[in-house]
Amino acid sequence: MKKRSVFFPFVFFLFFFDSCPSGKTGTPSGGGFDPELVVATVDGTDITRRQVEEQMLTANRIYQALEESLPAEIIREKKLEARKQILDSLIEKQIVLNRAGSIEKNLDGEDMARIDAAYEAGVNRLADYVRKSYPYLGRGETLEEVETLLKTSRLDLEDLRGSARNLVLQELLYESVVAEAGEPSPAEIEGYYGRLLAEQKEKFEENISRYEQALLAGDPVAFRPAGCRVIRELNIRFDADVIGLIRQLESFDSRAEAEKMRQDQFLRQEEKVKRILEKSRTTPFEQLAAGEPGADISPARNYISPGSSRFSAEYRDAALGIAHTGSLSEPFRTEYGTTILYWEENTGPRGEVPLEEIYDTIREAARREKHDRVREEARALWRREAAIRLYPENLE
Repeated sequence: MKKRSVFFPFVFFLFFFDSCPSGKTGTPSGGGFDPELVVATVDGTDITRRQVEEQMLTANRIYQALEESLPAEIIREKKLEARKQILDSLIEKQIVLNRAGSIEKNLDGEDMARIDAAYEAGVNRLADYVRKSYPYLGRGETLEEVETLLKTSRLDLEDLRGSARNLVLQELLYESVVAEAGEPSPAEIEGYYGRLLAEQKEKFEENISRYEQALLAGDPVAFRPAGCRVIRELNIRFDADVIGLIRQLESFDSRAEAEKMRQDQFLRQEEKVKRILEKSRTTPFEQLAAGEPGADISPARNYISPGSSRFSAEYRDAALGIAHTGSLSEPFRTEYGTTILYWEENTGPRGEVPLEEIYDTIREAARREKHDRVREEARALWRREAAIRLYPENLE
């Protein structure tokens, strides 16, 4: 037990990188344990009870709230299980950090620039947190508050820079693992496509909403259970102040007054709606909201077919009622305004999407899958090779 591991304090867990070494932070008192008890060693580096408890703060609050509804023995067991899970995560991080340390001597100028950027990102995140509480502070005063915030956890800016260095070292380590694995081969790309096609045939046939959600998420799609309309939205909202008043009236159970105000706003919008519809005869859809206060075109796209069940009846009827692509729907009222839909294009007919049509997307997905796999395999190998010793009695 020669070295002391350095893991991020709780403040960094919230505002900077994932939980990493710091060892200098305080631990809540009154826990009935020695915070310097070693609960595990990884290749000679100690992990202490203090580091586990730093990440138990939220869990402890939850279990404290359950003390009146659960037996003490059950709570004790649940806390112990939580500590074991946290310890396992700390061990994984320490293994990776130990491995990453081996490449530190090979850092070049570009790598050092990445460390500087990571450090600046950490300072900026803490500064943003400070500004939310003290928006009137100048830059110099904000940085002073950042240092004060660090000191509350017995840290300083050099600790922040050290954590930035560790982060970049781990990134470089994984980049080297991925580079060694290389790009997916044609056979791996075809294999990924085949698995995706079989999976999507089953899932999308069962529930077309899953197909629409895949399109919304930008996921690769190898099978279309139906042709979908690609729909854009032009929304004309009430003024923000009016929306606030309506919500306030509803919160006081003055629903009649809220509805009266809502109907008055719809009447006020009628001229604007007519103007936009008239303008659509000669103006591209993307420009219809220009110069119209309260009107905007959503950058998102929706996907809808006769089998869709994700939409309100008004939305679905409006979207499916559009006569042809490039046309607008009839306006319909929403909770706080009016919406007009635009049928932009179709996704294509039902059936398999040939690999050549989506090759680049599939290749990128296969690449992510392969690199995720090799990273996981590397972590498993490093864990097998690491000298790990546990002291479970010190977790009790």
